[in-house]
Amino acid sequence: MKKLFKFLSFILTMFLMVVNSPTNVVWADPVNLVQNPGFESGLDSWTVDQSQSNIASINSSGKAEEIKSGNNSLAIYYGSSYTLKVTQTITNIPPGKYSLTVYAEGDPSENKANIQLFANNYGGPQLTASITNTGWGKWVQYSINNIEVTTGTCTIGIQVDSNAPYWGTFDDFAFIRVGEIGASPTINSIKPITVNTVINNPPQLPSVVTAVYNDGSTKQVDVTWDAIDPLDYQQIHSFNVYGTVSGTVYRAQATVIVNYKSMDLNNNGLFDVGDLAVAMYYYQTKSEDVNWSSAKVADINNDGIVDLIDMKLIARQILEKN
Repeated sequence: MKKLFKFLSFILTMFLMVVNSPTNVVWADPVNLVQNPGFESGLDSWTVDQSQSNIASINSSGKAEEIKSGNNSLAIYYGSSYTLKVTQTITNIPPGKYSLTVYAEGDPSENKANIQLFANNYGGPQLTASITNTGWGKWVQYSINNIEVTTGTCTIGIQVDSNAPYWGTFDDFAFIRVGEIGASPTINSIKPITVNTVINNPPQLPSVVTAVYNDGSTKQVDVTWDAIDPLDYQQIHSFNVYGTVSGTVYRAQATVIVNYKSMDLNNNGLFDVGDLAVAMYYYQTKSEDVNWSSAKVADINNDGIVDLIDMKLIARQILEKN
């Protein structure tokens, strides 16, 4: 009997351990197969082919505008036209689908340079993604998805063909396995959205959201939003609404920002006594009045009447902005 009791106690203990174990499993980050992806070791593992010397260099300025993460990035510049190719060949790659990404920032001038992120020698034709820089410190991530590696190798990199002086910076390359060849991609996340509404007006939420798949691709998918409590949009604040997307456990999120109506009633781009004068003109006008279509512009808190509350809000705005 004692042995049976011990055995049952052991089974009960194991059961409780399983039941009480955390349900939020933390998965290991995907393995990045790029060596020295952020140029922390200079140009180690990278090959540079440039039409003039010193086009490519390591940036260690410490500025967030020029370094996405870590201490270094790859900077490019030359005072006249040039060509540049920076490559790395990755070997011993298991067959599968892969995604290639890189962050870039730089000269926003149009038509000065053709910049491409590329992947080749993987078992298919060269794949490219155009890089269009938008200004200093304006980091953008560029990607090539669905690289089906069958040869065990892949050459990745950037190539630049500039017809004038041009500068830019690159950081944080990543080459990551996202699935089996032939396997359908699965949703990895849902991009959150932001929606603005006027106080006392229910927010207009979209019928679709953007799903991000494990191969790096995106797609618009239908969403069913949870019911919204009217109290949530009857005050000036922000709140979150969540939605269900069919076929995934990931939930959509909309951050709703509730504001007053515009207080620039005379549309002159300022908050001044002219706006207050408009509100005073429509004072005590209600939503059932015949001139409401004109008067409602002064109903700042959107409650169906132009009253003292609206004029106080306008007066406070004038004082704060002047």
